[in-house]
Amino acid sequence: MKTTPDAQAKDLLHLILTALVQQEGSDFHLRTYRVPFLRIHGELQSNLTSSTIPTDVLESILKLLLMMRSAAYMGDPDLASFYEELKRQGAVNFSCSSELLGEDFPKTRLRIHSFLDSEGISIVGRVLRSEIPTLEKLGFESSIIQRIQSQIQKPTGLILVTGPTGSGKTTTLGSIIQSINLNTSNHIITVEDPIEIHYRHYSPLIEGSEIYRSLITQREVGVHTDSFRNGLHDALREDPNMILLGELRSMDTIEAALNASETGHLVFSTLHTNGGYKTINRIISEFPADRRNFICNQLASNLNCIISQRLLPRIDQPGRILAYEYLEITGPVKAALIAGDPDRIPNCMDSKNSFKWNDNLKGLYQSQIISEELFQMNLMEEQG
Repeated sequence: MKTTPDAQAKDLLHLILTALVQQEGSDFHLRTYRVPFLRIHGELQSNLTSSTIPTDVLESILKLLLMMRSAAYMGDPDLASFYEELKRQGAVNFSCSSELLGEDFPKTRLRIHSFLDSEGISIVGRVLRSEIPTLEKLGFESSIIQRIQSQIQKPTGLILVTGPTGSGKTTTLGSIIQSINLNTSNHIITVEDPIEIHYRHYSPLIEGSEIYRSLITQREVGVHTDSFRNGLHDALREDPNMILLGELRSMDTIEAALNASETGHLVFSTLHTNGGYKTINRIISEFPADRRNFICNQLASNLNCIISQRLLPRIDQPGRILAYEYLEITGPVKAALIAGDPDRIPNCMDSKNSFKWNDNLKGLYQSQIISEELFQMNLMEEQG
């Protein structure tokens, strides 16, 4: 008997999620009349199955994912309405959980990005790990962890985690927020697109939850607020100590994040940039020339530190290793910003308070964790 598209969709989704969990994969890519692609340890693979995905099966997969989403947000998994939104916007983001699909499914949460391309509808899913690793487990050195901890204890400022897509920025931020949740009593508001990590909280009804000390309010763009900027604007009226803004996407959100840090809040966010110096230049370049001196002064006053990172393939064992740079906004860095000369910043990075990208990369190469080719390919030109 020929199986229905819904049954084929469920079987394929089970196959994909099982493979990703067992092989510690991160993403899956689905296209009409293509085989599924999985990203395992950073490498894209197409050997899961030789069967291509018919249009009706892809639509059924999308329907399953929307059903998983609607359970979380008590919405209506209306495929027609979703297609309408997809056609209007060109792409839609949401998160969902596999718990409704049956006991034999791996229990995991997913970040879904559905978009239109030249061949129709495409789906990219990312596995969201339920465990929040510590900074030490992620691969940060103890001296840098101490520096980061000193920055998150400050009552105000802006802390940025930067890097390309898939470099683990959300996980690093999650580790920082979890540390705050376990050690201090704060109200933390997150504005995300979509919500990727669900933070636990204290409840008398949940055994063991007494270890969590903070109140964490999570809002999703498109579900609980219509934009990052408006979500941040709302957050300032919701009595926060700290605000996590999923991404600084424009001049408006950069300006709003700086203003929030200036008004007495500790703000966390991300940018798709490589290196602390390049991140600062990118922020400054978002503003017209007549405002750049003002933004330099704002950064000098409010920016605490920048963590820049990538995940690089290892040669000593299967998997990837964290490579990173840590830039702390010390007195000399502030002076360079106030003088409107950010090109001086690399020369202001001292070994006590910062950690240069090339130094970290050299250590990984000399420890025979990454290849010489990868080492040479990822070296950054040092300015200053």
